[in-house]
Amino acid sequence: LLKKDLWSRRLSKRKPSLVSVADEYAQAHYIVEQIENAQKRGESLADQAVLFREASHSFELEAELTKRKITFKKFGGQKFTQLKAVKDIICILRWLGNSRDDAAAARTLMLLPGIGEANAHRMISAMSGQIDKKALRKAVCPARARGKWSKLIGALTYAKQAEWSDSSPAIIQWYLAEVVSKRSFAIVAAQMAQLSTMANRYRSGRRFTEQLILDQPDRLGDTGAFSGQHVTLSTIHSAKGKEWSAVRVLNVVDGFIPSSKAESVEEERRLLYVAMTRAKNVLELIVPKQISRGFHVAGSEQHHLNLQRSALISKKVSPCFDFKSIKIIRP
Repeated sequence: LLKKDLWSRRLSKRKPSLVSVADEYAQAHYIVEQIENAQKRGESLADQAVLFREASHSFELEAELTKRKITFKKFGGQKFTQLKAVKDIICILRWLGNSRDDAAAARTLMLLPGIGEANAHRMISAMSGQIDKKALRKAVCPARARGKWSKLIGALTYAKQAEWSDSSPAIIQWYLAEVVSKRSFAIVAAQMAQLSTMANRYRSGRRFTEQLILDQPDRLGDTGAFSGQHVTLSTIHSAKGKEWSAVRVLNVVDGFIPSSKAESVEEERRLLYVAMTRAKNVLELIVPKQISRGFHVAGSEQHHLNLQRSALISKKVSPCFDFKSIKIIRP
């Protein structure tokens, strides 16, 4: 075999950075701030990329980019707002916040067995733009849907009267119990956990849904892609062979990189190498101290996973990095 010595002819005094943040909210907030600062310096969105081990790791960042109206395109997985379960919950919450939102009401009703578009619009007409027990009972539904409809009535009437912190968990709990199949339960439950974590950061359902529905396929997430003016969000696997001026890598902590599901640590080391070598000028590895997991339903509590910096960034290589600790003040 021929011996190969690899080196770079480009010299730089700037080291890659290891950025310590409190949690996934602070991680998203910090990255978006850096992207906005780059824009102010005249740098293109197309020069900015954020990489992650799994598609679900970017959901919090997607919400923050949407909130700040920064165009992005995702590679290697669906965007959070395009997930069916997330769309369903948003529609239920939209209907809850505006009883005359017939489109949201129809999608909600069609979650029930035996209810198609015609039945849904007949039931909506019977409710006359009201969401209360009397109006809901006027909307006679097909026999096979009565059990689930009765439970939806209970969830909607409770959520209508409750504080926002209690109303969204009630809707999510109904959805998981009455709509989600056993086969897909674990996946959807994880998506709902992320949705609930995001929802808890808003003071009202209307504000929360307004922020999320900004990011529709014909709006922020895709139109900018045609002009090339978008931030790239990508799984590390999908980023192979590409380069950007600035690259930030999410969740460089044990359990995420390397993944707790990985069979080979060496394969995870190669993946991190791929992620790090996508950067031309700026490389930041983000290290959150906590990640939220779970959501509040009856008998359970929100909890957090305490995390350690990835073991792949060993003491031997750590002198190659600058260390930053960022404190984000929540609004």
